[in-house]
Amino acid sequence: MLTRSQTTPTASSQTNYITRAHNRLQKQDHCNTRYNTRSHTNDNITLNVEIDFDDASREWNRNKRRIGQMYEYICGKTCKTGKPCKRAPVNGDLHCSAHNN
Repeated sequence: MLTRSQTTPTASSQTNYITRAHNRLQKQDHCNTRYNTRSHTNDNITLNVEIDFDDASREWNRNKRRIGQMYEYICGKTCKTGKPCKRAPVNGDLHCSAHNN
C-alpha cells in the first residue's frame, strides 16, 4: 500500500525536513566534559528506520479478533482444513480446548 507521498511525485516530496533532533545529532560537540551522557554519545549518527506499518498491523492482528471496539484473542493454531482456528482460548491458556495439548 502506497502513501500519498509515494503515489503523487512532486517537487515537495523530495524535501528533507531538518528537525531539532536531527540538528542535535549532526552538530559537533566542542565541550570538554568527561561525562559520557546521552547528548554526547550519539553525535553524528544518522538512523535509517524503515517500518512497514501494514505488515506490522497484520502481524499484530494475527492472533486477535475484533469485537465492536475491542479485541479478543483467538487460538490461531492450524485446523484440519488448513485455516487458522478462530475459537477463543480457554481459562487464560494460549489455545482453545481442541488445540490445548
